[in-house]
Amino acid sequence: MLAKALELVEEHGPDGVSLREVARRVGVNHRAAYRHFDDKRALTAAIAEQGYLALAVALEVSWAKSEKKGPRARVLALMDAYLSFALESPARYRITFGRRVNEDGSYPALEAIAERGYTVLLKALAGMRRAPPSREQIRDMGFSLWALAHGYLRLVWVKRIRVRPEWTVKYFRSLAAPLLDGWER
Repeated sequence: MLAKALELVEEHGPDGVSLREVARRVGVNHRAAYRHFDDKRALTAAIAEQGYLALAVALEVSWAKSEKKGPRARVLALMDAYLSFALESPARYRITFGRRVNEDGSYPALEAIAERGYTVLLKALAGMRRAPPSREQIRDMGFSLWALAHGYLRLVWVKRIRVRPEWTVKYFRSLAAPLLDGWER
């Protein structure tokens, strides 16, 4: 069901997903879908949870593989992994980082998994700074880098920034350079 839901996201965007259509594509009665998910929000939360978990694992692997690199190179390796995650499955990315489905705390595992990947980035940013940064400074820099990546991806996908697919990740490094230059001081 999750795979079929992602197909729908690819075709119609996140708002184009319905449990009824997912059930139809799976080949079951629409009531059968409700045995697995209470509603569309629960389906979306399940997709987001898988997405955050996949991203967290990708970031953790990148962190481990870049152990011998310098602090800035490690941050860039993490951002490469982040962008690659988005580019490999834009539908999953759009659900994962789409409308927040856990405003009321109904899906506590979702928040913990989302935090897991973000924590890796914050650790890398803390190691990059010459003077020890405050928690607030690290958080704000993490949000800045994250927002830059989100905006960049959106602009690439709607073709406001035209970048050859094979250069998409590398070009982001150029965009992030001034931000990281200021952070290293």
